[in-house]
Amino acid sequence: MNPITAGAQFRMLNNKTKIRIQLAAWVVLLLAAGAVVIFPPLRSAFLAKVMLFTQKSPQTLAGALRSVGSWQLGYAMVLAVFREMFLPWIAPIFTIADTMVFGTVPGMMVAWFGNMIGASICFALSNLLFCRKSLCLPLQSAVQNWGSIGCVVLLLLFPSAGGMAGYLMGFGGLRWKQWFWGIAAGEFAVTLAYGFYCSPYVTTLPNNIAWIMRIIAVILLVGIIAVHRLKNSHQKIEIKK
Repeated sequence: MNPITAGAQFRMLNNKTKIRIQLAAWVVLLLAAGAVVIFPPLRSAFLAKVMLFTQKSPQTLAGALRSVGSWQLGYAMVLAVFREMFLPWIAPIFTIADTMVFGTVPGMMVAWFGNMIGASICFALSNLLFCRKSLCLPLQSAVQNWGSIGCVVLLLLFPSAGGMAGYLMGFGGLRWKQWFWGIAAGEFAVTLAYGFYCSPYVTTLPNNIAWIMRIIAVILLVGIIAVHRLKNSHQKIEIKK
C-alpha cells in the first residue's frame, strides 16, 4: 500500500471497521509492551538499548554497530527507530556514530533514512490510535494549517524531536503526503548539522549553528503566519463582494 494514500484509504472506511482496526492495533501494542515487561530476555534487550543512548556516547554507539558485523546497516536502522519512538528527547548523537562507522556522507544518509522511518512509525501509530475529529480540535486545526512547515519548524527548534513531531502531527490528523515532505526536510537539516558540525568528542551543536537553525525557524513561522493572514483577508474581501 502506498504510504501517502494509506491515511486517505483509512479515512474512507466505515466507523465499525475503523474501530476494529484501532482495537487490533491497541491489542498488538499492549501485548508487545506486556512481553517486554514480563519476559526477562526482552526486558534486558530493551533496557540495554536505553542504556546505549542514555550514555550519550557516539563511541559506544559506534562500537555497538561494529559488534554486529555485516548486520551494521540493519542494526543502525533499528537503533534509529528505537530512539525516535522511545527516547525522542535525547539528542540525535546516533548520526555521529553512523558517520564514524559508514563514513561522513553514507553515515548521514543512513541516519536520515532511519530517523525518517522511526518518526513515521510514531506518526502512523498516533494517527491510527489517537486521531479523532472530536479530540483537541484547536490542535488539529493548527496542525492542518501549519502542515509540512510545522514539522520543519519543530525540528529546527528541537533537533531531537522527530518522534515527538510524529506523535503530535499524527494526533492532529496531518495528511501523509504533508508529513512525508515535512519530516524529510526537517530530518535532513538536522542530519546535516550533526553530521558536519559535531564529532565523537563534540556532541552538541555549536552555538552559531543552533542560532542559525532557530532564526530559520522564526522566519518560517513569520512567513506562514503572513501567508495565512493574507489568505484570510482575500477570503473576507471575496465574501463582501
